[in-house]
Amino acid sequence: RLLKPGGEIAAVDWCLTERFDEDDPKHRDIRDRIEYSNATPDLLKTQAQLDTMKGAGFEILSATDQAAEGDPSTPWYRALQGRDVSLASLARIPAGRSFTTGLTGLLEKLRIAPPGTSEASKLLNIAADSVVEGGELGIFTPSFLVHARKPE
Repeated sequence: RLLKPGGEIAAVDWCLTERFDEDDPKHRDIRDRIEYSNATPDLLKTQAQLDTMKGAGFEILSATDQAAEGDPSTPWYRALQGRDVSLASLARIPAGRSFTTGLTGLLEKLRIAPPGTSEASKLLNIAADSVVEGGELGIFTPSFLVHARKPE
């Protein structure tokens, strides 16, 4: 109702790719952890996303998984893997994650950090791990772009 007839929209959303297999327990586990830890309930497969937009009356002009278009040697999830050794990636390597969780717990006990800070740290680790796993398997994309038009 906000878009005039003939107007176009570009929407980017997190989706499951068509590689996602509902019958595969590992796929379901990854999806469930992504949805829980990132507060993104009911992720749709890319085709279901398109069907939803069509069902709302939009004409699909184009759709692409932008994350799949990048350089395969540098996948979109690489920064979350903690593979690169740098000060910026310290919190992503296992030792850095343990340190951060321990430090936030200590800061909570000292009442420097608010209650729940270490739990938030743990949840962010689950979020990072689950989207990386989904990306590695090719069952998840954080960048499904749909270009659509509202009919005249």
